[in-house]
Amino acid sequence: MSMKSLLPTVMVFGGNGFLGSKIVTEFLNTNRYNVIVASRSLAGKQHSLSHSPFLQYKSVDIFNPATYKSILTNVDHVVHSIGIINPNENYKKIINSKTPCQFANGLMDYFFKSTTKNTSAVDKNVNQYELYNYQSCKILADVFKDVIKSSNTNTSTHKRSFTYISAEETPLVKNFISADYITTKRKAELHVLQYEDYFTPIILRPGFMYDENSTDTTPRSAIACILNNSNIIKNKSFTCSIQSVSKEVVRKIEDPKFQEGGIITLADIKRDFI
Repeated sequence: MSMKSLLPTVMVFGGNGFLGSKIVTEFLNTNRYNVIVASRSLAGKQHSLSHSPFLQYKSVDIFNPATYKSILTNVDHVVHSIGIINPNENYKKIINSKTPCQFANGLMDYFFKSTTKNTSAVDKNVNQYELYNYQSCKILADVFKDVIKSSNTNTSTHKRSFTYISAEETPLVKNFISADYITTKRKAELHVLQYEDYFTPIILRPGFMYDENSTDTTPRSAIACILNNSNIIKNKSFTCSIQSVSKEVVRKIEDPKFQEGGIITLADIKRDFI
């Protein structure tokens, strides 16, 4: 029997995203997991370990369980890293722009182009926060619960887990983001927590996230720098790195004292990695 077949498997939904790609890399760096990236896109360019034999990609539609239910049968840990801060995805072009030209183009696209994710479940009349922050999590948690319930044996010697990346309600969120953002996040949290008899529910509430290893100057990195160093908000930083969040995901999954699950706040994340 190969080493690969003996390792537990984690499936990361949204594993090609800003945070999701780092979570994938963190699991691979431990050399203790097989990792499945579940994404609409199969591109693996964001993963520094994309050549790893312990990594595979699956093209799925999270709103269509038929595209991934059979895969979950052999999965020990699920990570949901899908969600939106703004229904217009062009905001990402602004916040992640590396040049003035990219920033200007991002602004133009944001104000003059409307974007909607390409998925079979999208209804333009449905609140997009409700769809991506809550419904996507609800559907995935329900399917994973059903798979576990119908399974005669567990694939792991430990309890399976379901991690949901939520968000802390910082002043930034309250003042600059729709109230629907936190409302739908909290709904998803409650839905996941009710399944504690089937899997360990792990809820992470990060703040404004940035890449501490990035050398690029972007609006995201500039905002993080201001928040981390401004005397106005000294000792009240609302930020955390994607490195600390991804490490916390692995840490909680492996912590035998955390088998009942629960909510990990921004303060908890920052305290664990000071």
